[in-house]
Amino acid sequence: MKNDTTAVAAPLPTVGAKASAKKTVEDTINALPANATEANLAAVEAAWKALKEYQDIGGKIDAKLSTKLNDAKDLVKTDMLKNLTIAYDQLDKNNKVAVKELKEKIETAVELAKKDNLFGNGIGNDSTFKTIITTTLGNVRDAELASVIKAINAIQLNVTLSDQAVVIAARAAYYAFVEDWTDYAFPYDAAK
Repeated sequence: MKNDTTAVAAPLPTVGAKASAKKTVEDTINALPANATEANLAAVEAAWKALKEYQDIGGKIDAKLSTKLNDAKDLVKTDMLKNLTIAYDQLDKNNKVAVKELKEKIETAVELAKKDNLFGNGIGNDSTFKTIITTTLGNVRDAELASVIKAINAIQLNVTLSDQAVVIAARAAYYAFVEDWTDYAFPYDAAK
């Protein structure tokens, strides 16, 4: 019988573990600044994670701490959205590298929002940014495709040795396009 109760009690939190987890939650939440920004994202994530772990062992925090954490989450989310909006407004929409970098930032923000539901119904459920940046990236891709088609069409019907530079340029443009835009899981469809 002793072995059975030991096995049952082993995964239960001890009083010391629960008190330690409570102190960790209180300390991480109290360390959050009153005017949190995107720069405080790691601290907000740490506080959110500590709270979830504390709640998993049956802990509860007072309303004041809960409000402070929720306010910090809202401020970080608002700042992230503001920064993404500013970044998009200032974006050179013809610069493939810049567009791809912003797309990665947006995808990171969306994944972060979905992870543990950190921001509730904010960024993760609003696909506006993803749609806009995907459209912008599609425009860049389409412009590059037009450039490749133009390079291919510049090749004479009856190719001679004097056309070698044109053929090499068209081939290089084509290979660069395929390398940049082909996702073998979702092959490029020129018809779209």
